[in-house]
Amino acid sequence: MNVQRKKIVSLLCTVALGLVIQGMVPLQAQAVKYIVLSPKNTLSLTYDSTQEVYGNVTANLTTDKGSTDLNYYVTFNPAPGNRFFTNGSYSIPFEIYDNPQLPRRVLYDDLRATSADQVLAGIFPTPSNIHKTPTDTRTFTVVAVPGGFAPAGTYTATLTASFWAGAFKTGTLKAQAQLSLVLQVNQILNIVAVPVGASFDYTATRATVDFGYLEAGSVRSLDLIARANTTYGLSIASTNGGILRNADSGDSSFIPYELRVNGTPLTLPAGLSIPIVSSRPATTVDGDRFNVSAVIQSFDFPTEGLYSDILTVTIAKN
Repeated sequence: MNVQRKKIVSLLCTVALGLVIQGMVPLQAQAVKYIVLSPKNTLSLTYDSTQEVYGNVTANLTTDKGSTDLNYYVTFNPAPGNRFFTNGSYSIPFEIYDNPQLPRRVLYDDLRATSADQVLAGIFPTPSNIHKTPTDTRTFTVVAVPGGFAPAGTYTATLTASFWAGAFKTGTLKAQAQLSLVLQVNQILNIVAVPVGASFDYTATRATVDFGYLEAGSVRSLDLIARANTTYGLSIASTNGGILRNADSGDSSFIPYELRVNGTPLTLPAGLSIPIVSSRPATTVDGDRFNVSAVIQSFDFPTEGLYSDILTVTIAKN
């Protein structure tokens, strides 16, 4: 008997199923940025104790689209009288004005402002069509007030500008923007020579002590004033080593003198600096005063002529 066997073939089929999962997120309405300052984060200034240093800030203003009241005003904190850059216990005043040039107006905070002249008040220009957002741009100025004498370092403050929609004193506070203020106070080291008892004078960096006809025991004096906003030291050097030499380089004649600082005699080696004070703390704006006297000592019979010495006083951070 013949038995036939059938070959069974299995066919394996693979089916790939693709699924796409999707959805839509509705467009989110962006919040209106009513006030944006430029510079955006920080206004940096370098202090000058002799003149105003200022920085201009631009305020980009926006109100609600379709608003029927286009009046606005901007107020500023801190309030006048409380505006200071600070560094530890030290402070330097600043002010906020509507512009850097005279005449100018101080800009106030909301509580102390009594008229629209004391804030940045205005009216948004009417947009060309109702679909446009009303915008305006204003500028104000931050001024570091001169005249102080603060230690070297970095001083900071924070300014807050508040945007009010509506007429002055009846508006609605819409938004605030803050700006960090940074004031750099550089190192100051000044030494001047002035007549005894005179005030500090920036220009007095050279002085001539004239004895006229020289006589033993003659005395001439002046004041050195050191101003420094850091610890400092003073040194002095004599070209001739504490003697007056004849202007004729071929003449060896000389006349000795004694130099006294605050009454204390100093020995002056030729060409070498010696300390007047090794280390002193930072001064006030008036500076530290040192009385310097030159006393002619006994001399023999020098050649006729002009005799002189050059003293160089140096102030340096210590």
